[in-house]
Amino acid sequence: MSRVAETLSLTEFKRDTSHALKRLRTSKKPQVLAVNGRASFVVQEAGAYRQLVKRLTAAEERLAVTEALIATDRGERGATIDAVFRRVAKRAAARRRPRT
Repeated sequence: MSRVAETLSLTEFKRDTSHALKRLRTSKKPQVLAVNGRASFVVQEAGAYRQLVKRLTAAEERLAVTEALIATDRGERGATIDAVFRRVAKRAAARRRPRT
């Protein structure tokens, strides 16, 4: 899935913020804001950002499992089951904490 972000100058964004926010809400695509012709900021609808973070986290976890399986196949020592459960519990607790 390709998501090419549209670029808009910060001045244009500030000039018509309500329209820009409406576009962000409906498109769910990120918006690159340029200052002096250079990409400087990215704004995105919060739900789309949360989904992006969720997908990235899942991809990182799959990669970690794959790397661990490859290491095990090479005969490298893996983590004990107790260590794995502690790590999983720590991550789960961090996800349950209220966001500020």
